[in-house]
Amino acid sequence: MSIFAIAILALLVASALSAAAHVTKPAGTSTVKVGWLSEPSASGSRNGITVQVWNTDTGAGITGLTDTLNASILHGGATKTLSLTESDEAPGNYSAPILPTEPGLYTIRLSGNIESAAVSLDFAIEDVENGADAAFPAKNETSRAEERRGGKGGETGR
Repeated sequence: MSIFAIAILALLVASALSAAAHVTKPAGTSTVKVGWLSEPSASGSRNGITVQVWNTDTGAGITGLTDTLNASILHGGATKTLSLTESDEAPGNYSAPILPTEPGLYTIRLSGNIESAAVSLDFAIEDVENGADAAFPAKNETSRAEERRGGKGGETGR
């Protein structure tokens, strides 16, 4: 195998391990799955995290965790505590709103208790994309258009 092929293989493995859309981990007799509410996530766009918790043996959603399970989001050395809300329609499903302001890797940290099991889990979820990449019109194009019309809120010279 050539050095080039080994390098490509190493890159593929590293990118697959860095972050995934939804990450599932065991937690005692339960299973926890965490990810973005809307994917792909983009900086500057409202989003949220979704947390699903179920009994590994029965598959039944575990309810009533908003008082015993803490969630926080980490990015670039900053940490924010999130307020989990339980779904009225899907037992074991929780969510918390967030507006990611920068692209890159975000980690969701869950700590506390799921039923009688103490948990402390980190989930590296899918990278946030740069929201400016999809912006239209670009800010400089908007500024030029406003100048042609006579400036922001200004007279148009009738």
